[in-house]
Amino acid sequence: MKTLKYINSLGAEITFKQSHSAPFILKKFNPKTSVNIYSSKGSGQNGSTYFGNDLNEGDLPLEFAIKTASQIDYLKLKKKLYQLFNPLLGEGRIVYFDGLVEKTITCIPEELPFIVDINTHVGEGTIDLTAHNPFWTDLTEQKHEITLWVPNFSFPLELQAEGMEIGYRSEILTANANNVGDVETGMRIVFKALASVTNPSLVNINTKEQIKINTTMLKGQTITITTGYGEKRIVSKMAGIESNLFNALAPGSTFLQLAPGDNLFRYNADDGIDYLSVTIYHSNRYLGV
Repeated sequence: MKTLKYINSLGAEITFKQSHSAPFILKKFNPKTSVNIYSSKGSGQNGSTYFGNDLNEGDLPLEFAIKTASQIDYLKLKKKLYQLFNPLLGEGRIVYFDGLVEKTITCIPEELPFIVDINTHVGEGTIDLTAHNPFWTDLTEQKHEITLWVPNFSFPLELQAEGMEIGYRSEILTANANNVGDVETGMRIVFKALASVTNPSLVNINTKEQIKINTTMLKGQTITITTGYGEKRIVSKMAGIESNLFNALAPGSTFLQLAPGDNLFRYNADDGIDYLSVTIYHSNRYLGV
């Protein structure tokens, strides 16, 4: 059974179910995204020359029904729909679930809900939503830790008088960030210093591209790099204070992306590499549900 939940920017939500259960019934949801194709045609040319393409915004038309036991309840739910799908609130998001797949997408109502009254307690309507970013994502980010602390004990635990090492830092400097989505995606890279670290960097082993920050990190400092389209930022955080570190980006650096499939990364530093911890976060992006 398909379930569609809309959550607006205030956190208010409403759920439509593809069943006969009241009050909000999902009748039809057929999202679609058109493609821009760039080409040129010369005089006397058969066909045309293809240059490339990109995606338009996603169209998310929703058809539903309202079914209540009384006219008072019906009017209350109509009012709730107008309040929830208020375009002036900005973007909300849809969470789609069909028993197997659960995905979400950011969207905004293109117009107010259109509702036709069938009788005093039943109605049918449509809501047109637009996803300016046409990609669906998982509900949670994927996390990849390159630097790990490995546990060094098991149960039953026998304590020794001279003490014991309960864990140790892995010497592995590489990790595979697997992008199971349909398209390339940006990521969030977090450098954390356990002591002084100079000029931390992350290298894509496959493409040889790297991003490097020319700075000396202090103990407890983090640097967060966001590489998504329109989201490129470098932020330092130390003792709860954030600062912009974009001007510390080393020449020749690339805001790394994750290609579909395996992506091997290695971290480095000019000094203090043993005190550097690196974590990568990303959201898989899908063309549909």
